[in-house]
Parts: sequence; C-alpha cells; structure tokens
Amino acid sequence: MFGHPYTPYDVQKQFMSDLYEFLNQDDRKVAIFESPTGTGKTLSILCATLAFTKDASKRRLEKDLANIESSKGPLWTIKRAKELRIQQYEDEKDNKDVGIGSRGNEDTDSNKRPRKYMKFIPRQRILFASRTHSQLAQVADALVEIEKSTGSKIAFTPLGSRKHMCIKPEVRNSPTQSEVNDRCLEFQQDGRCTYRTRSGELEDVILSKVMDIEDLVKVGKDMCACPYYAARQAASFSDVIAMPYPLLLVSNTRNALNISLKDTIVVIDEAHNLIPTISSLHSAELSEVNVIDVIRAIKGYLSKLGDKLNFNYKRRINQLLVLSESIMSFLNREETRSAKKGSEFQVHEMLRERNADTLNIIELNKFASETKLVFKVDTYADPPVQRKLGLSQLINFVLTATDPLSEGKLFIDRDESGSTVLKRLTLDPSEPFKNIVDTCDSVVLAGGTMEPVMEFEQQLKLKENLLVHSYEHVIPKSQLLVIPESDLEFTFARRSQREVITALGEIVLRYAEHIPKGIVLFFPGYGYLNEVVDLWKKSGIWKKLADRKDLFVESTSDKQKEPSRNQNSYKTNDIKNKSKKEIDQHSDIFLRYSMKVKKANGAMLFAVVGGKLSEGINFSDDLARAVIMVGLPFPNAFSAEMLAKKSYIEKIAKDEGYTLNDAKQKAITFYENIAMRAVNQSIGRAIRHSKDYAAIVLIDKRYKQERIQSKLSKWIRDRISSQIQEESVKEHLSELDTFFTVNSTSFPNL
Repeated sequence: MFGHPYTPYDVQKQFMSDLYEFLNQDDRKVAIFESPTGTGKTLSILCATLAFTKDASKRRLEKDLANIESSKGPLWTIKRAKELRIQQYEDEKDNKDVGIGSRGNEDTDSNKRPRKYMKFIPRQRILFASRTHSQLAQVADALVEIEKSTGSKIAFTPLGSRKHMCIKPEVRNSPTQSEVNDRCLEFQQDGRCTYRTRSGELEDVILSKVMDIEDLVKVGKDMCACPYYAARQAASFSDVIAMPYPLLLVSNTRNALNISLKDTIVVIDEAHNLIPTISSLHSAELSEVNVIDVIRAIKGYLSKLGDKLNFNYKRRINQLLVLSESIMSFLNREETRSAKKGSEFQVHEMLRERNADTLNIIELNKFASETKLVFKVDTYADPPVQRKLGLSQLINFVLTATDPLSEGKLFIDRDESGSTVLKRLTLDPSEPFKNIVDTCDSVVLAGGTMEPVMEFEQQLKLKENLLVHSYEHVIPKSQLLVIPESDLEFTFARRSQREVITALGEIVLRYAEHIPKGIVLFFPGYGYLNEVVDLWKKSGIWKKLADRKDLFVESTSDKQKEPSRNQNSYKTNDIKNKSKKEIDQHSDIFLRYSMKVKKANGAMLFAVVGGKLSEGINFSDDLARAVIMVGLPFPNAFSAEMLAKKSYIEKIAKDEGYTLNDAKQKAITFYENIAMRAVNQSIGRAIRHSKDYAAIVLIDKRYKQERIQSKLSKWIRDRISSQIQEESVKEHLSELDTFFTVNSTSFPNL
C-alpha cells in the first residue's frame, strides 16, 4: 500500500490514505497529522507523499496530452508535440540518471536530456524539515526502505549548514556558524578551496544513492569534494530534500540556498516546536557588552588603518560607529538603566543620537558582509573583545528591530550580571509561515504530540485553512495506564512548601515499590528539581528511594550530545560490554542510567521538562516503565518575553472585539497551552513500538480537570479511566501491579 516496505498497521494505512486525500484536494493547504511516536510516522509520510507526486505527474501528462490532442494544427505537429511531452515525462521520471558521467557534454543519448535542463521541467518535490540532523537521518533510512520495496530510484538531497557539511578543517573548526560562513567564502575568493571546484562530481553521486549528511560528508572526504555545495546543486534535481528548520523557515536563508517553494509539498516534522521556533528565528537580542566591544573594535580599526582606507570605505565604517554609539547612548540613559525588566521602547529612541535613524541599515549590512568587516574588525580591539562577531549581532538586531513587515516588540531585559540586554521579540509567527503557505502546494505539520491544536489555529491564523487528523497509537489501551494522582497542587506559590515536597516524596516512594525497572520523573525546572532533591536528602526520603532504585539527576551541566544516526534510542545491549570504569567516567547521565535499569531494582531518572532529556531521547522498554509528571511545567510568567507575548495576545483579542476578561482568558489559555504541549512531549518518549508498555502518573490535582485533560494528546487522553480519577492511591497501586503483571507476561523478553 503506497509502496510501504512492510505490512502497515491499520493506523498507518489510515494515516497514508488521509494524507494522500489531503494532498489531492484544493480546499485547504495546511494539515496537522498527529501520530504518536513509534507508529512509523516518517515512513508513512514519505510513502503517501511520494505516491501522490508520482500519480500527480501521470495526471499532468494525461491532461497535457488531451490538450495537445484537442489543439488545432497539422496532424504531424500534434503528433510531434505529444512525443515531446511523453519524452519530457520520461525525463522527469528518470532524472536521477540524467547526465551522470557526462557533465558538460550536451551530446547525450537521444533518450536523455542534459541535467542542466531538468530544472525547467515542471515537477513536484517534497521538502522535509525537522529540528535536528539526527531526526533528518531517519528520512534517509526510510527512503532506502522504500526504494527496496518499490524498485524505484528516489533522488534525495540532505541540506545542512556549512558547520555540519564543510570538510576543510580550517573552516569547519571555526567556533561559530558566522565565522564558518565567512571563512568558507574567504577561501573560495582566494582560490584556496579545491574541494569546491570538485563539487560537481559529488553531485552526481548524491543523485545516484540515498545518503544522510553523515554519509555525504564521509563520501565528500573520500572524493575531496565539497558536500555543502554539491548538495545545493543536487537539490534542484531531487524528489525529496531534507533540511533543518532554519533553512526552511527563514526566507533569507532559503533565498541564499536557492530553495524554491514553488511546486513543493512542505513537510514539517516535530511540528510541536514550530511556533516557538519561528518566533526565535525571527527575534534578536543585543547586550551592552556587545555594543561596548563593537565600539572599541571599530575605533581600534580606524586608529590602525584609517589613513590607508579610501573615502567611501572609511565613510561606511564611520556610519557603523555612529550607529553603535547611538545605541550606547540609549543604553547609558538613566531611564534605560532604571527601567524594569520587560519595559518597552521604540526603535527611534535607540537611533535618535547623531541622526543614526537616517542611516541605510541594509546598505551597511551589505558593506560589512561583502568586505568581511564583521570578521576582521574584532582583531583590532584593545583590550580584546569578550564576544566574537559583535558587529554582525549589532547589525542583525537593528535590521530585525526596524523590519516593517514583522509584528514585534522591543523591550529591555537584564542578564545574570545585571547588564542591560535589548531584545526584539517576534510576536506574530503567522507572517513568516504565511509566506511558506502562499508559495508551496501544501503544508503538512506532523508530530507525535500536537495538542493543543488551538495554538496553531490562533497563532498561525489557520482557522479557515486547517485540516486536523489525530491517530491512535499502535498499542492497545491495555499497554498504557494513565493515572491522574493526588490532591497536591504544584502552583508557584505552594510547591516549595515543605509539606508539599514531603508529600510528593511519599507518593513517589510508594510508586517506586510497585514499578519495575526504569522510572523517569519530570520536573517543571532545574531550580525546583534541585530544591526537591535537597529537601529529600535532609528528610531521609532520598535514602529510602536509593534503597529501592539507583538514582540519577539531570543537571544543566550534563553534556547530552545530539544522538547520531540510529542512536536516538539507547538499548542496554548496546552498552553492556563497557567496563564499570568507563561507565563511571562517562559524562552522559542517560548512558549511566541505562546501565542500571536492567539491574534487579532498576533505576530512577530525575529530569526536567524542556531539558536535555525530555526531547530527542527515546525511553523505550525498561528505560521507562513509568513516567511521573510532577506539576505542570509553566514557563516563567514574569519573564520579559512572556509578559510581552501575553500583552500582545490580549491586545489582539480586544482589537477583535473581545471583552477585557475574555482577552485576559485568551492570554491565560496561551500560557496553559505552552505547559501542556511540554507535558505531551515528555510523556510521548515512553512508548516507542507495538510491544512497549508504560504507566503515566500525573501528580497534580489540576490533571483531574477536564480542561487540562482536553489538552493531552488524544492517544493519552483516551487511556484515562473515569474510575481511576476517583480511586485512592492504594487502588492505583493495585491496578499498577495488575498492569505490569499482565504486560510482563505478554512481552517477557522486553
């Protein structure tokens, strides 16, 4: 079915059918497809979209042939036109073989056209975006399986940043992405990059074999050819293009890479991250330290080289100095220094000194970029700058702050040292997204936990243009037990009370006695996690827990690297051959936790929602026989960003005619939705395949509210029993015992 390489589950069949049907209609351009992690979502998406593009190409051929047949003219011209259109269709089908081994030679076989002409043939492509390169590697794995199943070649190109794809050590080892970009261009201009000139040879290899970025970089090194530019060139001839979020979501980046959205199906995976990612990518900040560094660097540059610079060059540098000093004057004002966090300001206040508001920022940005000034100027500061590429950050901040097409707010914040930070927050993520929707054919927002869906409707302004599909898990209801537990309420005002933390410890102790192997506890933040652990250690609860299970605590200093290909799910078999010394010295807390899970008593991992372990890591099988959520992970209500966002939502609601109370409720709902999206994402890590099973314990009385439960993902929500909500802890534990006895008997080898 749809070229699926295996026998698909019923839920996968339904998913593929619904996706194909969505792509085949014209009423709506955006659809949300929520399918729990572990249900083969990536494979289902690719099977359905590839089948659709193939069928669409056939339909386009049939329509064109019918139009040619009905046209007026001599029969021989009609016949020839039909032959040419059929040949075009064959070229489109076989584009991955076109021109390989014959670069620059237009005297190719009569049945094939040189590849340089292929980009002009109308064809539909699939752009697949996700958050990390490791997640995108799964796309390559799935395409290999589809190729084996269908016998059809798929032209696939993975795109990434120079930082990930450059193979020249002098460039790749640069500390920041900006420096990597600058050094790459510098080496090209000086003719010192031989890898770039051989990228065409690697382009042919890309189109002949499905590779992820790790594979591509390895082949590039073997061929001494540039993977970054080879991929950019190959993208024009690909059926599927994979890329990280920034390459798709930022229009300037798309344009720089010549990524056209015309005639494309855009798939955004892990789309629960979409709204905050758009806001983050289109926001900017500038610290007082940055501005001080830039002024010192420019003055040092002028002092040492001023006499050698031509008039226009020196004029531009002086304009950049005027811009920087105007911002510094604003930072030094008494009203700025005494302003509360979150205080708003207008862009003209920042640029009114020395007529800085008359400067052409776009031209200054072009000058600084083309002359490599942003890269060179730091070296002239005395003493040395504290942060690299401050001029680039300063220009980017002013460009973002003065963007007339983006709805945003400028406000004052403070860093940990109390120094002033200017921030520009993008408040309306719908504009950058609208640009994508208006240009491409269809947008698919896919994820394992997409609730609350209302966020996408409201913030991306999709009420009239959104289709929503939510699917069950491949596991039956008997393999997931969801328990809303206790009458404790972990509000900010009450959660630090000694009696609340003690009661929490007693609940966790009781559950630890009944849950086998691994338990993952998620806390709202690092501060509260540390507070709880400290009190439990003083009260003796920690020792009692440690007598039952080995305990591990995530901290902000733990170095949790992005998993590489096929390593986003750790199995204890993968690491059982490591020595105890190796494990004890390993900095990865998750690896050490994984080693202890298989022991008789198991282990318990204390993690943070939104932290390193709540996303991207799969807690399959014994790694999480239970997930315990402590409280609701609301963001800091008093952060400058949150105050600005809530204020904006209230303003928009009032502009739309809502009462003040209703407008405030919308802001509260937005705040609540952020927490519930994080809850869904954390819970979703526990079930990874059809034979997996786990219990979910939600410790906070607010989880018993219908409003809160309605924002859980459907596959989680449907597994909350109405009887469970009224039961006592004793009855919950009895039900847990039965749950684990039944499932461990059904799946004894997991």
